[in-house]
Amino acid sequence: MPEEKNISILVVEDDDAVRELICEILNEDGHHVEAAGNGRKGLELFTSKNFDMVFTDLIMPEMSGWQLAEEIKNISSTTPVALITAWTLNMEVAELRSKGIDFIVFKPFRDEQLQKLVQDSMAIKEKYASTAS
Repeated sequence: MPEEKNISILVVEDDDAVRELICEILNEDGHHVEAAGNGRKGLELFTSKNFDMVFTDLIMPEMSGWQLAEEIKNISSTTPVALITAWTLNMEVAELRSKGIDFIVFKPFRDEQLQKLVQDSMAIKEKYASTAS
């Protein structure tokens, strides 16, 4: 599968340094990236624009990553959501998916992890689209 570029990605992270790092990595890889500093602003951006995937922090003010993921999946069930966290999560894949999470990225992360995750997300989005039709 050829590597896809110009994917539209929403990054929702309350830590300025982490948010900027994620955006920089994804921008350098050729993607269109927009960012929000909390879940409410992220949800506002998501509802006003079209994003191919979302990265969200777990613990944020105003709306957690869990809540944001559920809201996003209610709006667009085919949009992949990646949860970024430093917390250890002991959850099964099915339980994560039931909460709207398709992938988990543990902090600290490497550039290559984010890049591969974008590719994997687009494969999942295609799978969602093919099962919906």
